[in-house]
Amino acid sequence: MGYNEETVNIAVGMALNDHRPIREIARLLHVGRAAIGRWVKRTLEGLPTHFSSAPKQVHNRTGENILKRIRRLLEEGAGTIKAWFESGMRICLRTVQRWKSKWFPPVKEKMESHRYERRKVFSLMHTDWGVKRINGGQRCCFTFYEDDASRRLYATKAYARADSDNTTDALVSARSEADFGAVLSDRGKVYQNAFRGLCRSNGIKSLHTHPYPPKTFKEAEKQMSSDIAHSKNKGRLGLMAAPIEGGFTLWFHHGGGIMHVGDFKTAA
Repeated sequence: MGYNEETVNIAVGMALNDHRPIREIARLLHVGRAAIGRWVKRTLEGLPTHFSSAPKQVHNRTGENILKRIRRLLEEGAGTIKAWFESGMRICLRTVQRWKSKWFPPVKEKMESHRYERRKVFSLMHTDWGVKRINGGQRCCFTFYEDDASRRLYATKAYARADSDNTTDALVSARSEADFGAVLSDRGKVYQNAFRGLCRSNGIKSLHTHPYPPKTFKEAEKQMSSDIAHSKNKGRLGLMAAPIEGGFTLWFHHGGGIMHVGDFKTAA
């Protein structure tokens, strides 16, 4: 707690000039007894009652000759403990360790990037399944392939079911339209086994997104639905479908506007 200069002078004057007890001064001025005792002690010693709270700069006090000897030993291949021992142990071991990390910082190995985004066209495709209710509640499934670089859609098709056979059929259609090198999907069952084998036989690298922990799966699904619903307001990518006779029409929302993908009839 800070006190102004006037309060400090009054407290010191009452203690030194009036010879009042510190307990009485503390009760009258509503100041702690420890603070009054500290002010009186500093005044008697000829010191200021308040010191600056700014941190003091600590200079290196290790001699240059010792530092040169330690660095030479480290450059010759000596370890930290050996350099400390052969330098006469005139400084603490922690000082040698700090100087070693400063003189010879560890070299960081270049790690291979695992980012899903690609800038080159047809280097990565995103695929997923969507479900819409049309014609009085009839369930219709559709799948699509989206290029990561250009954000264009390929092989958008509608099916009655989102099963493994229809997933592989959509992959064949997408490959006939675009020669892509990798495809990114979630970890659903339809993207396992047969799908991965077909990708491998066609020279396509199959990538999967990171799985959500079981505790956060519901929260992740809720957040995903919210992102799609508010894609127009937030400027995010999204697919929107509207029912028509015997199928639905699909719209693709992106940063540049809304693009009509086409009309799709439900498969038998």
